[in-house]
Amino acid sequence: MEYKLSDDGKRLERYYGETESEFTIPDGVETVDYDAFEECELKKIIVHKNVSDVYAARYCPELESIEVAEDNPYYRSIDGVLFDKDCKTLLVYPAKKSDREYTVPDGVEDIGSAFGSSSLLEEVFLPASLKKIDGDAFEYSSVRFLDLPFGVKRIESGTFANSSLVRIDIPESVEAIESGAFCQCFILSLVNIPENVKVIESFTFDECLQLRTIDLPEDLEIIESYAFSSCQSLEDVYVPQGVHKIGNGAFSGCWSLESIDLPSELKIIEERVFARCSSLKSIDLPDGVEVIENEAFAECSSLESIEIPEGVLEIRNLAFCDCKSLTEVFLPQSVKKIGENAFRNCPNLTIRAPGGSYAEQYAKEKGIKFQPLN
Repeated sequence: MEYKLSDDGKRLERYYGETESEFTIPDGVETVDYDAFEECELKKIIVHKNVSDVYAARYCPELESIEVAEDNPYYRSIDGVLFDKDCKTLLVYPAKKSDREYTVPDGVEDIGSAFGSSSLLEEVFLPASLKKIDGDAFEYSSVRFLDLPFGVKRIESGTFANSSLVRIDIPESVEAIESGAFCQCFILSLVNIPENVKVIESFTFDECLQLRTIDLPEDLEIIESYAFSSCQSLEDVYVPQGVHKIGNGAFSGCWSLESIDLPSELKIIEERVFARCSSLKSIDLPDGVEVIENEAFAECSSLESIEIPEGVLEIRNLAFCDCKSLTEVFLPQSVKKIGENAFRNCPNLTIRAPGGSYAEQYAKEKGIKFQPLN
């Protein structure tokens, strides 16, 4: 037998066929295990009237079409694509359906985890009726171009992660972009962020290797951890003045980043926030900063000079380690604590600070050149 059923015959546990291109789900089966079609060579699946769960079709890598019996009360098939019965939700777009473009029918309000396995599709046209796109709906998909319709309010976690997106237009109706939504979109080069978005969540654009520039909304308040980490082509970022937090590693590994303007609301320069930004030559820290965290600027190998503003109380361990081009740091009277290895492997460094300050004492203890500012 080319498939395995549960003891009661109501659940398809696994399909084993190797040579067939078409499979009709056996009579009596009501549900299909999520991994039932993994690694099979099927091109067409036929769903009879009693099947109420066939989401597993998404994981059939060679699938070109899904056919559903007209009297099935749960599903409908249109042009080989699986929808719920009333065509409000698009459920599965076959992985090897041959079309390069696809227009989602008018009336569809929700896209489930539908396009995640598509390998030939390049552009999707979405209807004005669309209200919701489920997390991982386009994860790993081949879709390159997409315009979201006005009415979509949220982009869920992982929705486009690891996809082939090059460009996406996000409407002003979107109020939230959740964590990892565009993570590892390696060729994404153009994206807009609507003005209503207040938070860039963790890992949202992590490893978007071709993203060169990003315009952040003026009302943005928070950039969470690793939001833009390893965006290796990102050259310039303007952070709006209302941002009061930039999380750990938010811009770490942005190799091409040469300059960044930081807002006056920042109190803490978080851990590894600019670590491995090897093209960063200078940065102006705002006057409100009080703490520079561990490894905040670690391995910024092009950084030559930095002025720490009055009001900074502490520079923590490894904050500027391996900044091999760093020749001068201006430290204020306010600094009262500097980490043991804050300036480790900065061979040409001179600390410039008021005479008699804690910074002078630290420089002498660590054998770092010191020049008084009086």
